[in-house]
Amino acid sequence: MPRAQRAGVAIFAAAPPHTRRIDMAIAKLTVPPLVTDGSVFSVRLALRNEGPPRTADLTLTIDGGVIGRQPVTLQSGLNAVDVPYRLTGAGSHRVRAELSGIGDAIPDNNWREATLMVGGPLRVLLVGTGRSSAVARALERKDAAVTRIAPQEAPASVDALAGYQCVILEDPTVRSVAAGALQAMQAYVRMKAAGWWSPAAASPSPRAASAQRRWRPSYRHPGAAAPAALRTGTARLVVLLDRSNSMGFHIQNRLERSDDQSKLAYAKRAALAVVTQLQDRDQVGVITFDSQAFDVARLRP
Repeated sequence: MPRAQRAGVAIFAAAPPHTRRIDMAIAKLTVPPLVTDGSVFSVRLALRNEGPPRTADLTLTIDGGVIGRQPVTLQSGLNAVDVPYRLTGAGSHRVRAELSGIGDAIPDNNWREATLMVGGPLRVLLVGTGRSSAVARALERKDAAVTRIAPQEAPASVDALAGYQCVILEDPTVRSVAAGALQAMQAYVRMKAAGWWSPAAASPSPRAASAQRRWRPSYRHPGAAAPAALRTGTARLVVLLDRSNSMGFHIQNRLERSDDQSKLAYAKRAALAVVTQLQDRDQVGVITFDSQAFDVARLRP
């Protein structure tokens, strides 16, 4: 442009007339990167409709095989669709979503693909005294492999615990668990928190306090008196809430928005149930997020 001006070339700008094409597209396809074999997960789609409301056909395939085809009503703008699915067979799987309809201007943007890994079932070690466990029943309904043992049977070896993704202590007393088992669990927690295995991470410091003094309960039932050990400190809780578009849809009907039966409504109720267990000297904060995070309330009493 500067060279043309120096040469005295006349330049005329002409903007082409704006024509809005009626187009629909799959803007985003999201699946969990890793799911357990046989567990239910969500295939989440963001569908864009540049035009008046209309009906389109949504087809989902996994590894080339069609698993479902259903009509969807697309409102103008972005639309969120959440499809639950149960997948079996360990290994890598390819998920593909395709959108089809009449009068689509750009058919090449009507599909998306994503990859997910299917692993074995979640392995949980449940250490408890009761014969009937609501925690175990809830985990088993989610297809977790639960091993239940009495407190006195808790292993005293970190290697024995390393095969479990989760260890739950369900109402045992500290004295009912051997000191060696508590130290093994203490090292197991450090190993999981570090995200990798090493003898240094698993070995407790010789100057560390005993396992009995370091283990403290982190949850109590509503209305129950807090143990004396908890009354001396201040709890600081930050509630993290997903407020993205998909959270506004009904928990059962994935195509219907709801104010009181949405995933966001239930998340708020769960957050309030936790906050009501705090004491006056404790502090709580709130962070929400969609495509970015929002600091709604900093830590305060």
